[in-house]
Amino acid sequence: MKGHADLPPWDARKHAWRVVIETPQGSTAKYHYDREHGVYTMSHILPEGTVFPYAFGFLPATRGDDGDPLDVLLLNDGTTYCGCVVLVRIIGVIEGKQVEKDQAKPVRNDRFLAVPLTSRRYAPIKSARRLPKEQIKDFRAFFEDYNRTLGRSFTVTKWTGPGPAEKLIERGRRKYHRHGGHRKD
Repeated sequence: MKGHADLPPWDARKHAWRVVIETPQGSTAKYHYDREHGVYTMSHILPEGTVFPYAFGFLPATRGDDGDPLDVLLLNDGTTYCGCVVLVRIIGVIEGKQVEKDQAKPVRNDRFLAVPLTSRRYAPIKSARRLPKEQIKDFRAFFEDYNRTLGRSFTVTKWTGPGPAEKLIERGRRKYHRHGGHRKD
């Protein structure tokens, strides 16, 4: 079934990437797009007192090493909802490795950082390198803690600006087309 995961990731007219929101900012639940049925399902509840600090989504028509679309953390000053498509500027990537509970070998699972074209607060930020170091530390802590609650580990290997991020996105687009979508290997 064609759906949100198969949208073109690049809007040439607006010169922007499309991000599909899976989990809105402030949510206490993690949602996941079910490509087979074209719906959003609740995958789990976060520990009490924990919320997603920013909206979390994916770049459609891309594929990461984990077989899923590339993950995006949206620095947003507005509200979103599951399935909302936001036109964004990619400002960087938090490169990381993730180990599932029943897995011994780490899999690369990067988190791209994006700013909506309509943002007022984040409009001046063109690169993740311009974010306060404390904010990057908070991203790292959130992803490490979040994954730990799910019985897996996440390790940040580095974070970079928009140039390297866009190269990784192009790699994810090629992988999507080479493997015929998001089917796991």
